[in-house]
Amino acid sequence: MAARKLVQSPVWKKALAACADPARARAALDQLGATTAAEWLGKAGAEQARLICALLAGSQWAADMLKKHPDWLAETLDENRIIHSRRKEGLKREVEPWLVEGFESALAKLCAGVSAMRFMEISRSDRWKSN
Repeated sequence: MAARKLVQSPVWKKALAACADPARARAALDQLGATTAAEWLGKAGAEQARLICALLAGSQWAADMLKKHPDWLAETLDENRIIHSRRKEGLKREVEPWLVEGFESALAKLCAGVSAMRFMEISRSDRWKSN
């Protein structure tokens, strides 16, 4: 879905209208719509659209990070991950198969995952500070 069509859909119109800074969120969405995140954005539900608009409106840093790492959208803004936080056992089950591939590969995957989780933690705190 093209970036312009994206923000014209009812889901995104409503989310943009409800966020703290619609102009900032729309500008960031237009830029994200031109990346590999476009497909995810086109399939986003109302709650996901609300979350991403609140995030983009409230944190320039988060918008910049998502432009650099558009693949983080699907993982960090998954409603189930936000509602149901990760438990130690789940992380252990996910990481154990990586160790078979070798330490360097496992470390790279773990660092990427930690970066994405830290990104979400910081962006949440930025969003609350801006409101």
